[in-house]
Amino acid sequence: MLANKECQAALEVLQESPLYDCRCKRGMKKELQCLQIYWSIHLGLTEGEEFYEASPYEPVTSRLSDIFRLASIF
Repeated sequence: MLANKECQAALEVLQESPLYDCRCKRGMKKELQCLQIYWSIHLGLTEGEEFYEASPYEPVTSRLSDIFRLASIF
């Protein structure tokens, strides 16, 4: 029973850690390493549970907003 409490305490610490909220960027220099770290953290948290997780990538900005921002330059 003690091990279960220790595991729960470790899980709570991890979920409060900045690592838990890290996201990767597509095409980044160390994208594969980032994804490996992301999944090692998040898959370990869902053992025995149904897994549903948002994308490991940062939200993508709308291309349309980029077009309008660039259009103002020209």
